[in-house]
Amino acid sequence: MPGIALADVLWTRSAPYWNGEMAHRLSDKRGAAGDAAVPGAVLLFAQGAGRRAALLGHAQPFVVAEAILGSFDVPGPYLVLVVCEVDPLGKARALRGYAQPILNGQHFMPVASAFERDVFQALIALQTKLDAHGLECTVSRTLSPAGPGQDIEIAVEHENGERLLLHAVLCADDGAKGGGRKDQAASFIVTPRRFADGSFLAWLEGELVAVPGAKGESVERPGD
Repeated sequence: MPGIALADVLWTRSAPYWNGEMAHRLSDKRGAAGDAAVPGAVLLFAQGAGRRAALLGHAQPFVVAEAILGSFDVPGPYLVLVVCEVDPLGKARALRGYAQPILNGQHFMPVASAFERDVFQALIALQTKLDAHGLECTVSRTLSPAGPGQDIEIAVEHENGERLLLHAVLCADDGAKGGGRKDQAASFIVTPRRFADGSFLAWLEGELVAVPGAKGESVERPGD
């Protein structure tokens, strides 16, 4: 709303919803909005979620009055954004929400499947290994209003300025073939089968041989 700062109507913990802080602040903001009701929102890290509730680990489930939308075929964790309002009795009321599957509690990057989560966990392990050798590894993926993109850019840079750029394409279809983009970046199409059988990680290791300090570096799958 015009004149209302986002920081005044957005919370990242559930406690202010329960202890009355949210209702009190939203009621105070009503005058600034020309006496119109001011909605609030709470953004929660949830281990699980369903159509009516977000599961917050040790805290009680966060239940909404209408529904939580999202792709629940993908296991948690999630970031859950819930819209709230103040009811006629002056209490905060959770109306509806949206649950977005994310990589993990340290990386709030959206993922569309458990397969994608496994691929990025392996790339995080790669970053950690290369960092120990003084190599800077940056992993990027495109985001748009339609959701997370399927293209992954992997850039590895040595302290002497030498740089290697790799390109991977996530594809849930095991029948997909091909080498990806036709540009200066080495490309690989990652499917669930090519990740599970080690083909993707073997390709990464083979390409990294060209970077000083990374020779013989191995990449582990999550759980290895």
